[in-house]
Amino acid sequence: MALLLTAATGAWAQDPDPIDLTPSADGTVWTLSTMPEYDVELEVTYKTDLTLTVSLSGWTYGATANTPTVTGNTGNGAVTYNYKKKDADDETYSADVPTDAGTYTIRATVAETDDYADGVATANFTIAAADIAATDITAPTANTLYFTGQAQALIVAGSVAGGIGTMQYSLDGTNWSTDIPTGTDEGDYTVYYKVVGDGNHNDVAAQSFKVTIGEALDIDLTSTDGKTWTLASTPYYDVELEVEYYPAATLTTAPTSIGEVYATGSAQALVTGGVAAGGSFEYALGTDDQTAPTTGWTATVPEEAAPGTYFVWYKVVGDATHSDCEDAPACLTATIKGIPVTIASGEYVTYYSNMALTLEPSETEAKLYTISAVGTETATATEITSANAEMPFLIYNGAATEKTIILIPTDATSNQAVAPEFVGTLETTTIAASSENQNNYAFNGLQFVWVKNAIDVAANKAWLTISATNAPVINLVFGDATGIDMVESGKLKVESWYDLNGRKLQKMPTKKGVYILNGKKVVIK
Repeated sequence: MALLLTAATGAWAQDPDPIDLTPSADGTVWTLSTMPEYDVELEVTYKTDLTLTVSLSGWTYGATANTPTVTGNTGNGAVTYNYKKKDADDETYSADVPTDAGTYTIRATVAETDDYADGVATANFTIAAADIAATDITAPTANTLYFTGQAQALIVAGSVAGGIGTMQYSLDGTNWSTDIPTGTDEGDYTVYYKVVGDGNHNDVAAQSFKVTIGEALDIDLTSTDGKTWTLASTPYYDVELEVEYYPAATLTTAPTSIGEVYATGSAQALVTGGVAAGGSFEYALGTDDQTAPTTGWTATVPEEAAPGTYFVWYKVVGDATHSDCEDAPACLTATIKGIPVTIASGEYVTYYSNMALTLEPSETEAKLYTISAVGTETATATEITSANAEMPFLIYNGAATEKTIILIPTDATSNQAVAPEFVGTLETTTIAASSENQNNYAFNGLQFVWVKNAIDVAANKAWLTISATNAPVINLVFGDATGIDMVESGKLKVESWYDLNGRKLQKMPTKKGVYILNGKKVVIK
């Protein structure tokens, strides 16, 4: 407001006194405090009022705060912002931007300028609560429980990372508490849980899972004499024990071992079954004769085919009215040996079996051969590592003395072809006398000898049956056509010598000629 003062007459003798004006409450009426002594003319100019608005978009807790916007600040007056909780007293306005979730009021104040009055505008905005991430929640888990007669915690408590929420529990989905729920009675329980946010975070909806209190565990009793019993551990609840004694089963006839037997290619019972009264036998194979096995017990007598030593344990298990026999378990030992074949030093025997066989690993001085081809005077022997079932073969003893060679069953398969003239038998049989169309040759340890008259042969033996020759003997050759080694006279080692007719000589021959030495032809010259 400006005042223009004009004197009624003449010039001012001195500056006029100030004139006091008092505005009304709304600023529209002005009153003179005292009347001046001179005439005055008042010229009043008012500043323009502002029409202000302020707006602020809300955000989610933890996010960056948005920037407020003011409209209507025509005079570009300076703007200041203040904040308070919605509906709080104006005295609580603060320049600090709020961060917690909630609804707030922003006040924008625009300072006056030369042409515009000051102004104020307010608006409400909301900081929304954030969701709790699943990774921040560790769900409770069920305890494994058995009836004890006392209340037990049903769960292992869950948790919320960073204290941004509180886990609560309920057994009915209505009444909630932070206390761990408990149960006493045997049966199933449904445990509900939820997360209550801390104000800056939203609640997490309730979920549930089942917890079971199972039947009470068995109470273990131990006894050394069958009369006095001791609790292995003290139960957590009152129990009533009812003990009923039964007489023990009786071992009438104990099982017996088969002892030492030879492999047959088929499974053999290792023991004969026993007889018991008031119970039944059970058997199991153990690793030694000192410690009874804890598993593998069966009512079937164990059988085995492979050579080896077996520890057969047995016991008598009582029936419904008898306890187990006190005289068991006990152990029997059974041994299945390989097939023994006794052979003179440097000689061979034929063999024929219904199972695949190989040499026992310790038989380093023995070899196996089969006849792969048969000529008019020779039979070619080819070395093999194993013989198939029903495959005739030869066993050679390379030791310096007579020896019993051990054969054992095998899963290995020989691919060596066998001459069709080489045949064998599983049972005692007769080799027929040679005829005009068929010549048979029995083996004498080093060579096959022509069969003039029918002869008996034992089971598991082999021979040659040939139609194209009637030579007196068929000699073994090893991997060449003649099988003849040239040996200088005077450099021969004394071994088992035969002439070409199969007769064993009493000493090393000195006369020039062809002989059989260790199954091979040699020429002395």
